[in-house]
Amino acid sequence: MTLRKKTLVIVALMMLGLIVMLYVTSRIILLRSYVELEQQTTRGDVERVLAALSQELSVLDTTVCDWASWDDTYQFMEDANLEYVESNLLDDTLIALRLNLILLADSSGSVTFDKAFDLEQEEETPLPPSLSEHLVVGGILLTDEDTESGVMGIVLLPEAPMLVASRPILTSNDEGPMRGTMIMGRYLDSTEIDRLAETTRLSLAAHRFDDPQAPPDFQTVRSSFSEEAPVTVMALSAESIAGYAILQDIYGKPSLILRAVMPRGIYQQGQTTTYYFMVSLLVVGLVFGGVTLLVLERQVLNRVGRLGASVNSVRASGDLSARVSYTGEDELSSLGIEINRMLEGLEEAQVRQRKSEARYGAIVEDQTELICRFRPDGRLTFVNGAYCRYLGKDPEELLGREFVSLIVEEDRRRVETAIFALGQDNPVSTLEAPVVLPGGEMRWQHWANRAIFDDQGIIAEFQSVGRDITQRKKAEEALKEYSERLEEMVKERTEELRDAQEELVRKGKLATLGQLAGGVSHELRNPLAVISNAIYFLQMTLPDADEKTKEYLELISSEVRNSEKIVSDLLGFSRTTLADRSEVTVSELVATVLERQTPPDGVDVTTQIPTDLPPVFVDPQQIGQVLINLVTNAYEAMPDGGKLTIKAQGEKDLVAVSLTDTGCGMSEETMRGLFQPLFTTKAKGMGLGLAVVKNLLEANRGSIGVQSEEGKGSTFILRLPVKGTEE
Repeated sequence: MTLRKKTLVIVALMMLGLIVMLYVTSRIILLRSYVELEQQTTRGDVERVLAALSQELSVLDTTVCDWASWDDTYQFMEDANLEYVESNLLDDTLIALRLNLILLADSSGSVTFDKAFDLEQEEETPLPPSLSEHLVVGGILLTDEDTESGVMGIVLLPEAPMLVASRPILTSNDEGPMRGTMIMGRYLDSTEIDRLAETTRLSLAAHRFDDPQAPPDFQTVRSSFSEEAPVTVMALSAESIAGYAILQDIYGKPSLILRAVMPRGIYQQGQTTTYYFMVSLLVVGLVFGGVTLLVLERQVLNRVGRLGASVNSVRASGDLSARVSYTGEDELSSLGIEINRMLEGLEEAQVRQRKSEARYGAIVEDQTELICRFRPDGRLTFVNGAYCRYLGKDPEELLGREFVSLIVEEDRRRVETAIFALGQDNPVSTLEAPVVLPGGEMRWQHWANRAIFDDQGIIAEFQSVGRDITQRKKAEEALKEYSERLEEMVKERTEELRDAQEELVRKGKLATLGQLAGGVSHELRNPLAVISNAIYFLQMTLPDADEKTKEYLELISSEVRNSEKIVSDLLGFSRTTLADRSEVTVSELVATVLERQTPPDGVDVTTQIPTDLPPVFVDPQQIGQVLINLVTNAYEAMPDGGKLTIKAQGEKDLVAVSLTDTGCGMSEETMRGLFQPLFTTKAKGMGLGLAVVKNLLEANRGSIGVQSEEGKGSTFILRLPVKGTEE
């Protein structure tokens, strides 16, 4: 392709690329600006609708406030006189105030007066049955003792959403005591939405937030709302755009999605502006490209052609003393000057080449790398000085010897195979091999091998350049040892991380079990209380019952007590969260527990607690529960009697409390699952006692350990923090 054609193609491509780039940029920047402006305008329109709706609620709240703080209403709540109703609560009143509901309730929540009204039919209707769910004394709509209270907002009824306002009934001077609550409501139905649309001059629609039959666009934007983005915008088509806002009810929950639809005038204006911009850009680009080509042809291309012809003339003559002709004082004339300088340099290079060929031999001899050449039969034909010095031999002793003679014998076949496999497709190769010096020392060499071809393409010789890499090999061995050690360290760390992960999973399961335990415990306690009361009633009313009946009643009572203990364990497990810590001595904790848990017959309790121990910083009730559980377990482990020893001693910044019994002891397998929830070896019980103990100790920043041997008893060791040192 000629330079002119290349120039034409390059200019055309550059102009095309520039136009495409500017088009894309304008679409991204300019049109995006219009889109952002459109979205801002849409959000402003939605906020204007919300402001109008808020104004409606404010007017409704003002109306309720005027009626509720009125002596006539206040008197009506006292004597329920019909004159007040006949004079004020007429149909015309609801029509004038655009109300669908008026309701008056006294302080106990009883409805004194209520009236529902259909504004379209202008007739009285029944009170919405679903409204009673919201009329709870002390709730949001029915205020109790707060004379300053007042509520306005949306109540989501099955009939239709309703705008409501609630105010306490007071005197005209806003004084109490409060005699009840007045509520007014207006359905937020299609009529009210149309009135808002007429006020704001927008196309409005509203659907329930959880309505599965809502239009697709409502369902699409439902997940787009958040506390930071209560208003969202979505384009419906190229002609219209919609803004959406979420309306919350009086309970702060999403109730409605309000939509305002507007035409996309701003976006269409942006499209038009972009179109005209690109048309003008295309015209300017074509004109600019044509002018550019014309200037290039006259100022560059013609002169380049003449300069090229002059260079070809010098090439054809082969005379490096000839020079090219040039005109002007620009880059092309500078190119002609540089070409002449190049010709002058080539002429001088011919002289230098001859001199360099003479110096080449000296350079090779002075190299620190080992350089040698050998024939395809492996016999050396050339060695440099470094090669001779490395082996401590003269050139005459080495020339004619086999190249592989200095390679370790076990590696010679590998080296020969690698070198003699060189050819036209792979003329260069590298290899590493151990060599043995004449003195017997073994060292490592890195060789770069090249095949040298004659004019017919046949290998005439091989050339190898080598350097000593013994130190690198030693470093690689050291690095390999370090890598193996690092792998061991990584493996150890991985085991630690796996253990930590298992602990996190355990804690997650404990949290879930705690939540379940709390719920189940509350559900079971009431039925157990009823059963216990029923047994007590039967025992009181049947004092002369036969022994079999009394035996069964006592059996039921015993099982109820066992069930209540399980429920207590469940509640204890679910409530071990926060600790109200204070300083308390270990002796006080132990004394309190032993007073509450009297040892059974045959069990001897001994305490060994020094008087100079520092107080521990714990929640006395929680740690007391821990000690009670452990003491109870110790008693149960010694059904035939035994000895329980409670000791305490200081350990650095902790106090260690040990409880040692002479009971049946535990196996290693039992100890592994000892503190897991629902693990038990007893015939009765949920297996939560020791899990509660562990949770309570962790809440107080303490810990527990156990030592046991089957048939010889068990020792539980508590470690409790001292104030100021537990962090």
